[in-house]
Parts: sequence; C-alpha cells; structure tokens
Amino acid sequence: MAAEGIDTLSYFQVDNPLVRCVDPAFIGWHLSRGSEMSSKTVPKAYPEEKLGHFCMRRGKLVVIEYSDLPLAFQRETNPQTGELRYGAGSIAIHLLDREFVRRMASGVGELPFHRADKKIATVDAAGGPVRPAKANGVKFELFVFDALPSAQRPLVVETARADDFSPVKNAEGVDSPATCLADQLRQFTRWLRGAGAAVPADATGLPGFNLEVSPLFGYDGDTFAESWARLGVKPAIADGLFL
Repeated sequence: MAAEGIDTLSYFQVDNPLVRCVDPAFIGWHLSRGSEMSSKTVPKAYPEEKLGHFCMRRGKLVVIEYSDLPLAFQRETNPQTGELRYGAGSIAIHLLDREFVRRMASGVGELPFHRADKKIATVDAAGGPVRPAKANGVKFELFVFDALPSAQRPLVVETARADDFSPVKNAEGVDSPATCLADQLRQFTRWLRGAGAAVPADATGLPGFNLEVSPLFGYDGDTFAESWARLGVKPAIADGLFL
C-alpha cells in the first residue's frame, strides 16, 4: 500500500447497505485531526439495541460491546436530559492510518478475546440433528474496535442513522431485509426531492413504489444531485425507476 500511495484504509464489517465506503467528509475529519483511527457513531435507538458503546475508560477511548455491558447499565439515563447514559452506539465504520495498522500487526497492541454464547447445531450419539433452543457453545471473538485505545488522537464522528446505518441482522422484524429495503427507498426519495423532483411518499418518507439508485449514479445527496442535473431529459418517477 505504501508503494501505491495508500495511507488511509476505510473499513466496515456489518451487513449495512447504507454504508458509504468512501465518505469524503469523514476522511477529511480523520486527516485534519491527525487521527490514527476514526469511527462513526449513531445514538442508540433503544437501550437493548445490539451496538457497542463508545466510552472513556482510564483516559482512553474504548468500545464496550453490548454483551459485555450489564443490561442495567445499558438502561441508565441522564436524569437531567432523559437520554441514555451510554448512548453513543458503534456501527462498525472506521478509518485507519496505514502505519497504525502496521504497528498493530507487529504486535505492539494486543486485541482481547470477547466471549459470545452461541446456539450451535450438532448431532447426537445416533447421528441425528440437534438444534438447541438455547446457547450450548462458546465462541471467542476479536474486534477491530479494540485497537482504539492504542491509537493516537482517536476520533468519533456522529452521523445520521438515515444516511449511514440500516443493518441486516435478522430474517424478519427489526434490522431485517424488509426494514433495510425501506430505509434505502427513503434515502433515494430524499435524494430525489433534494434534487427538485416530486416524489409521493408517506409520513415516514417511504414511497409507495420501488426504485433503485446505483452508486455509480450517486452515493450521497451531493453526487446524486450532480448526476441528476446532467440528465437532459428527466425520467418519470414511477415504479421500477433505476438510475
């Protein structure tokens, strides 16, 4: 990477179609602060949301994984504001300095193991399938965010959930393909309206039809508006629109 002039790595790990792989504003903050590792955060939607928590511990910026923070702590609020005490959620979007990655890989900083209790399908003595109803195994995990305490001038930037975070974690319900699709449609609608197009939508900003915007056409509101302005004849805003 050094030979190719690459000095910054953009990294994400959650199934999150709204993520901007290259975010110029985020990169600008990272470089202007001389940060070795920068992260994005969103306010947690509810106490039990399965996000890590940005915290200060002994003067160091850390992320406390939701499975490591007691539920009673996750539910604590600020009595003056009513907001969650631990409300800065980690959405697994980071920028890393190349030399910082090299230093971590050399063994300067060690990443700790995290325990995760998992339901692991197996077989019984007769060879029959067993699908446990509760956790029956332990998985030890390493997380990139644990490099933060070793970074110089770490930076956390709050972002809008609607612009950057709609994870797919479940088959249905919250954080599912259905909710992610709806969030993408709302985002495309905002971009179209921001460019001056009339798009019918409900009170949440969700249109009553399907449309899709390729990242080659626009990957945020500004690049979308630029591409839209270059179109000589604007397409009809209708079901099946693809840009």
